[in-house]
Amino acid sequence: MTIVETWNYDSVGGFSHVLGGTERLGFSNDNAAVEAISVNGFNPYTMATNAAFDALVNLANNCQYIDKTHVSLNSAASTDLDVAHVAQTDCTVRVDWEDDSGNTILSNCAFYAFDGVVAADPPDNILVLAFERTAAALRKNQIGGDVAGQAWDAANGVGGSAAALSLADQVSGSNHQFWLGISASPTAYGTHSSITLRVEFDVS
Repeated sequence: MTIVETWNYDSVGGFSHVLGGTERLGFSNDNAAVEAISVNGFNPYTMATNAAFDALVNLANNCQYIDKTHVSLNSAASTDLDVAHVAQTDCTVRVDWEDDSGNTILSNCAFYAFDGVVAADPPDNILVLAFERTAAALRKNQIGGDVAGQAWDAANGVGGSAAALSLADQVSGSNHQFWLGISASPTAYGTHSSITLRVEFDVS
């Protein structure tokens, strides 16, 4: 049995680049270099950086938070955050998961950011927001019965496992994909690299 998980990104919709090894997902105020984002501002650009977060490798799709119901896609004007205006190929990353031993079903699926040590603890001094774009829906509710879209809300976000974005269950298949839009904002001055993004689920 071999389990394969990849985090794919692209700035042209093909999602042909894979994060990993020495590449990290980063957020920047500039599209040609890694540049600090203003405190309480949201990412004008998203990119793959080197492991030290100080050099650009490639640009990725950018999903910038505007408000609870709007997003800016790749520096364009604000648009409605709904299925009519946001496609899967607009997302920041596509997470692929498969078990080559056979088809699997994924349930209790969730996405969140944490401090890299304790899943329940949000990353220090950075707010992360997220949505999922399935083939037919746009999801922005937290787990636990949220119906107000708190995962894409600057008053809440997806910091820590208890505040995770609720992802759609995945029916039986040989490969599973999660299309995620991610936006981030520093809440204090400094370099904020103690952030880990996680997709988790039950497998049957």
